[in-house]
Amino acid sequence: MASSITDSKVATAQTTGALATSILTYAHPDASGSVCQAVVVAYDASGNTKGWVMTLVAKRVSGTLGIVGALQSLITAQGDAGLATAACIISTSGTDVIVQATGIVLTTINWRARLIVDILTP
Repeated sequence: MASSITDSKVATAQTTGALATSILTYAHPDASGSVCQAVVVAYDASGNTKGWVMTLVAKRVSGTLGIVGALQSLITAQGDAGLATAACIISTSGTDVIVQATGIVLTTINWRARLIVDILTP
């Protein structure tokens, strides 16, 4: 019989420029499939805020983690004009699911991400 778990992780990060920065990394178990949902909020010193809700379907077979289909945004990113160019994605890297943010030049942005992972194994 298949087994399932729900796991979650919360992390924060800060960007001070337009470079991509990992907010959190989650080690995906081998021989499993999952639905990963990221909820991310960004906030700067001027009081601007922006939020994202994204879903990714992934599977890891024989040590290789891959994306099934395409990233889905459950909502269009909502936010203040001051953070219009701030961006966020959920993706994979190696055997990990990652949530990554890209800030804005000369702007300090604080980020918080929550990743919920529903995993099923055979």
